[in-house]
Amino acid sequence: MSIKWQRCTKSRNAVVSSLRLHKGWVKLSTIERESGLSHRAAYQQLQRLTQAGLVERKRGSYRMIRPRKRRPLKPCSCKPIPLSEQSGRPRKTLSISEVVDRGWPKQLIDSRLPTEGLHWFRKTVARSDGRDVEGRFYWVRDILMAERDPGFETERRRILQPPREEIKKLVMICLTESNGRARLAHHITRQIGADAAVVSKVLKVLIAEGAVIARGAGNRRVYQLATKGRPGS
Repeated sequence: MSIKWQRCTKSRNAVVSSLRLHKGWVKLSTIERESGLSHRAAYQQLQRLTQAGLVERKRGSYRMIRPRKRRPLKPCSCKPIPLSEQSGRPRKTLSISEVVDRGWPKQLIDSRLPTEGLHWFRKTVARSDGRDVEGRFYWVRDILMAERDPGFETERRRILQPPREEIKKLVMICLTESNGRARLAHHITRQIGADAAVVSKVLKVLIAEGAVIARGAGNRRVYQLATKGRPGS
């Protein structure tokens, strides 16, 4: 653990040692048993480690945040077009969320299918809760034509899997220029022009390295450069 704490504690080290024994998610009861701590002590240490960005939590289980090997991207062209419920044939249009689900980053959608009226159009649809919402719909013929372009997957890979060190450098510059103010992830993403998912992964790595600290949760979680003496005890 490279992060600097004001003081070391045996209970924290016991929890970290327990987490390091497991590659996947671990239940609190397992950590209690392996660390020899009480329920309350183990829970408090896990809360501190989670707030410091070294541990992540999901449905009552915990795991260490570790740099992970990148998986090769599955080509978008390998994914089938959804079928129409009425005709049973491949649909002629996809909503923007369905294009994203095919693996298109939004930057690529805007650059490859930019023109309203030509590549996409607006349509009002009824949601399951009865509300009408307006969305963007893209022509499948244009989507498939773009995916057949030999340079499509190269451009997609450059957006989704850029050199991590390059993105880390841009994130650090962004936080440095904020003069100590905490920044939301989408502000960082917009300023450096990278994909949101990529920035999120890089922020987790920087937190684990002790270069960045995070506060809050969910969409209101903010990030700033770590300073001497953080995070707490």
